[in-house]
Amino acid sequence: MSAKPSRGLLSPQLDLVQLTRNVTICTRHLKDSVTCLSRPATQVVRDKGFTNHKDYLDAWMPLLEMEAAAEAGDSGLGTMVENVRVTIKREASSSGSGPAVFRGTFRLPTTFCFNRSIEFGGAEPESLKDDEELTGTPSCPLDYLCIRYQVNCGSIIKSKAQASSFAPVIDTHFTWVGHAGVVSVKKVTAGRGGHERIKSGSKKNKAKDKKQQEEVFVEVSFLLTHNSPQPPPQLMVSEGADVFLEIMPKTEVTRNTCESVVILFSFNFSCSSVRACMLTHLCLLVCICADERHLNLGRRSSCEVNVRGLGGKPLPGNNDRQAKAIQTALTNTLSTIQGPPGTGKSYTGVKLVYLFNKINQQLAREGKGKKKTILFCGPSNKSVDHVARILKERLGASCPKLVRMYGSAIETKDYPIPQTHVQTRRGTKDLKSDPSLQEISLHHIIRRNGNKHAEEINQLDNFFARCLEEPNKYKATREDLERHRELVNKASIEELGNYEVILTTCAMGGNKKLVKGAKEQIFQVIIDECAMSPEPHSLVPIVANKAKQVVLIGDHKQLRPIIRCKQAEELGLDQSLFERLYEKYPKQRVFLDKQYRMAEIFVYLKKEFKLDVANIKILSQYNAQRNLIEQRLLQLCEDREVFDRYDQHKVNVSTVVSSQGGEWDYVIVSTVRSLPSYKIEPHATLGWCHQNMGFITDQNQVNVALTRARRGLIIVGDKELLECDPLWKDLIQSYEHEHCIKKAGEFPPPPSRRRRRRN
Repeated sequence: MSAKPSRGLLSPQLDLVQLTRNVTICTRHLKDSVTCLSRPATQVVRDKGFTNHKDYLDAWMPLLEMEAAAEAGDSGLGTMVENVRVTIKREASSSGSGPAVFRGTFRLPTTFCFNRSIEFGGAEPESLKDDEELTGTPSCPLDYLCIRYQVNCGSIIKSKAQASSFAPVIDTHFTWVGHAGVVSVKKVTAGRGGHERIKSGSKKNKAKDKKQQEEVFVEVSFLLTHNSPQPPPQLMVSEGADVFLEIMPKTEVTRNTCESVVILFSFNFSCSSVRACMLTHLCLLVCICADERHLNLGRRSSCEVNVRGLGGKPLPGNNDRQAKAIQTALTNTLSTIQGPPGTGKSYTGVKLVYLFNKINQQLAREGKGKKKTILFCGPSNKSVDHVARILKERLGASCPKLVRMYGSAIETKDYPIPQTHVQTRRGTKDLKSDPSLQEISLHHIIRRNGNKHAEEINQLDNFFARCLEEPNKYKATREDLERHRELVNKASIEELGNYEVILTTCAMGGNKKLVKGAKEQIFQVIIDECAMSPEPHSLVPIVANKAKQVVLIGDHKQLRPIIRCKQAEELGLDQSLFERLYEKYPKQRVFLDKQYRMAEIFVYLKKEFKLDVANIKILSQYNAQRNLIEQRLLQLCEDREVFDRYDQHKVNVSTVVSSQGGEWDYVIVSTVRSLPSYKIEPHATLGWCHQNMGFITDQNQVNVALTRARRGLIIVGDKELLECDPLWKDLIQSYEHEHCIKKAGEFPPPPSRRRRRRN
């Protein structure tokens, strides 16, 4: 227990929960991981101008670290290790004027890390070279640690509540809890006795260790965070003490993002081949170089794509704004295309892929350098898969040579590997590759006949499958896993150079395999749904591949980036690169204004629906409501004949956030929130609306929810409560004008009976 200020008074706070004699849970970093693991930022970056790249780095890195800490504390990926010998020393601060810092070290055997799938800095300790050291900084650590040490009291601590009717509480020990950031990881070799760094507690294991003359360890150095309590004296001596250690790794997305932002600061800006691209109305220098050959061909290119897809159906023609958007993208190094729902953003992006590839092919035929590659990115696997399917189906035989690159979490689901850490974080359980894209998916391609590494990779895959099915009979060695990783990486890097278009997420856009495999031949980067990615995430594919031509497609009036850390969101981390550039550079932006999805929706709302169940989408802004609707539909399917055709694969229930980019004939939106009339404020303030209406006051989410339908939209909600919000009030008045408001008892209407005609 500890105390925390609350409304001017100290209130008790639960810090540690003991589940068993040896297992404890730190509730401090579960409740407030940002405060425990990072130093909260104060500088606002929203709409802020920067004078140089260093100011940009100093402003964004603290926000990224706050978000990284929030993800690490809430990811559920932590690894707990007992009896780790830790030594902590007090050091002067690097500046010399600040408070002292506490630096600690510990060692773990590399075999121990291998058997338990423990990684540091995103790398397996065994894969580190002898002279290699991974380094971080206090403001940008490699990973996070929670250290627990049970301190024996010098004397018995008795409760002061002697006059209480309860017996006094007596303590003989307390648990010190500290949090730290990993700043250094390297591999070392220790002689006999090195195994004592982690005690096995088993005489058999100790006897086995004594036979070993030396053992390889990973040595980890860390710094305690600024708000960690001072370590107990037992940890400050040279011998150290054994502690309970929880290792909380950063996510791959966070690592790639931080590396890309740091790369901005490491560029040689004096080089004449690198010019200042005023990306965020700051001197943010990125390797976007003007190439007149590409731009001149773009000026002479037609904006129309007259090809037929697999079914013989051509791509829809361009309207005036779409033609202007394509022309602007072809003739500028940087352009932004905003399109509200149903305005054809995806088809515009597909046409740009085709036209960019034609330009790259022509320059390669003329012998003007190696053929360039296009990198198409999106904020999520779903958005990238959607565009990949359109490219395949609508371009047909004229489609450029595509490859779809997934992340390691999805690849491991398709080809499981023993002793590999399986992600369990929320949001990753349902990740999977698209079966319809298997023929262009990189991790499937490298295993096909014809690839020189396929046979050996498939042999190891089959062996790993047997290891997982019969773990007592088959066991994969460290050499097997290292060989498999080496083959997959080598095959992927060699294969990536054979394609004209690479499709992946923004997070994977800076993957080392992709960067090496592309061999600096990526010229154009197109980011779809860019308004859904935080600014640093969108920079990953641009900076890592030194893009020469960038097109950002999105709509900042729809869903904004999803930020886990609310403090970072308030400071501006939820502002996308698209929004910043769109508002700052009007000459390079185009707005798509023709809507193709909802032209006559009010007409359909007035009619009696005769629905095809395959065209219905039910949306809610809450996961709990989504789950409840699915359960009720299943129950009604059993109870009533009207639902005898219900199929959860046809009638899709999902959240508003996951629906962006999709469209359905009929959409039913559940707003969920409701209050009794006497609790509804007649003159509701903004704060009251946020507290009592929740997500339904988010105009971006409302925009998405109301624009998914092609033919008919039904909104189920509390009319009186919704009218407290100005946006909903205007919408309800519009519906009332069209006579589209029904009370709960009036909808659905009773089925009409038709009279039989007499012959």
